[in-house]
Amino acid sequence: MKNTFICIGKSCLAFLGVLILIVVGLFCWLFATSPGVLPPLVDEHGVIIPNQISERVSVPIGGMNQVLFLRGYDKTNPILLYLHGGPGSPTLPFMPASGPILEYEKSFTVCYWDQRGAGASRNGTKEELQFNMTRMIADAHEVTSYLKKRFGQEKILLVGHSWGSLLGVKVIRQNPEDYYAYFGIGQMANQLESERLSYAYMLNHAKEIGDARAVKALESVDINDPHFPTSSYLMGVRSMYQTKYKIGIFHTDKVSMVEAMMNFVTFKGYKLKEKFGFLLGTRDQVKEIVYGPFNENLIETERIFDIPFFVIQGDWDLQVSAVLAKKYVDVIQAPQKEYIEIPNTSHAPHLEEPILFAEALLSLIKKYNIPYIKSKIADDTEGRPKTGDASEL
Repeated sequence: MKNTFICIGKSCLAFLGVLILIVVGLFCWLFATSPGVLPPLVDEHGVIIPNQISERVSVPIGGMNQVLFLRGYDKTNPILLYLHGGPGSPTLPFMPASGPILEYEKSFTVCYWDQRGAGASRNGTKEELQFNMTRMIADAHEVTSYLKKRFGQEKILLVGHSWGSLLGVKVIRQNPEDYYAYFGIGQMANQLESERLSYAYMLNHAKEIGDARAVKALESVDINDPHFPTSSYLMGVRSMYQTKYKIGIFHTDKVSMVEAMMNFVTFKGYKLKEKFGFLLGTRDQVKEIVYGPFNENLIETERIFDIPFFVIQGDWDLQVSAVLAKKYVDVIQAPQKEYIEIPNTSHAPHLEEPILFAEALLSLIKKYNIPYIKSKIADDTEGRPKTGDASEL
């Protein structure tokens, strides 16, 4: 019996030792893949593209340092500022390091700004990190001014995705002189109504396919409650069934959530502590937006714009209703406007169908003769190098 206990003890110690080695090895791997530096863009032979830009910069914005990621095949290309969604959910870390997912970086130098309190821009005081729409608009203006000055451009393009599309609308209303045109992806219009439409679809679909668990979970939610939607609903039941029924981030299996999470884990632009802090930014800011700008009906409040206004939406998007986005474009007044749907995509058409998205973006610029931008974009983008990571080729 004594020998048996000794054997068991040795086995437990051996197992514990192996477990510790695995944990230490995993931590070392995560640390090695998290230098906080973007790798250069390379061609298909692993050679660094001569005039490419791929860098992380920390810039004083709104009284604190905020992080910008700059990527593009030619630093003399037009500048495109990308406002990420969430709020608190930067997009770049979830994109693959190689392949056509970043197709539009061939024609633009793209600035992926980690907004105040999000991603790598969390190194501030509690007061500095507090979410505030007025402050976010001012931050966007400062980021824009930095880009214009650094790259010597009179104006830039603005792209807003999801929450970033709400911020984008506010930004172009306040400072239209900074931008050639605005492009919305997953364009918010009346998000409270969008949430009710999404809820109705999920509940009806769950009943049609006999998903009893989903029906029970959804029926426990009162969409007429003055606090609907709560942050717990958004990040719980809603997120679960939008993903399951393919009306959330992705509609197809071309890009999976597992793949996106692996891209995040191996993203070299973040330091390890920033990856661990990423979810805190999303959680904190979602709580703030739910009872504030989330409830604004842009269809009624923001209808007149001084610059071209375009929306590129996934036809299956019920996370931010495609139906309401189309309605919004129909009622606004702008020098030029157009609504384009990317088929068989949902809330992130630029990730599911990157080539179709890039083609839509370029076609709008050419069709409406956006000054300066059109002259910089070649008619034929074939043969340009693929995005890559020199360390991985």
